[in-house]
Amino acid sequence: MSWQAYVESRLLGRTQTSVATDAGVSQGTISRWKSGQQNADAQQAIAFAKATGDAPLRALVAAGILEEEDLEYRPVDPSLNELTDRELADAIYARLQKLRGEEGDGDGDAAPTTAGPLSPVPGPYDEDLDRLEDEREERPPYAGGVTLPSAARKNKE
Repeated sequence: MSWQAYVESRLLGRTQTSVATDAGVSQGTISRWKSGQQNADAQQAIAFAKATGDAPLRALVAAGILEEEDLEYRPVDPSLNELTDRELADAIYARLQKLRGEEGDGDGDAAPTTAGPLSPVPGPYDEDLDRLEDEREERPPYAGGVTLPSAARKNKE
């Protein structure tokens, strides 16, 4: 889609003046875009997209600043915000195993178990969690129901 066609499709019955005000450009600029006499720069394309309620990346493609292929780019390592809790926990566990020298399947990462969110399939760290919970249950309660760590209990006895 050309920038001209994009601008025409995004005006959606609004006046050029109101969109220009929201985008921080002149009405004449909107008119030149709509007639195909002028193209937007990156800052203008982003402002226009925001003013018309569209994704700035679409505007950048329409303005010829980005290519469609650029929109499909994903970094090799996903952002922490994109990981599910399970994926994040598996990644932390794999890193801890690697630091302890427990390489798993030999590729440098412990093979995490992922079967989707809230899966009943046990993860690689479940044994450690179970062991910690068992230790906590075995400790005798201290004054007021507070439990002492095992080292503190031994010193107290």
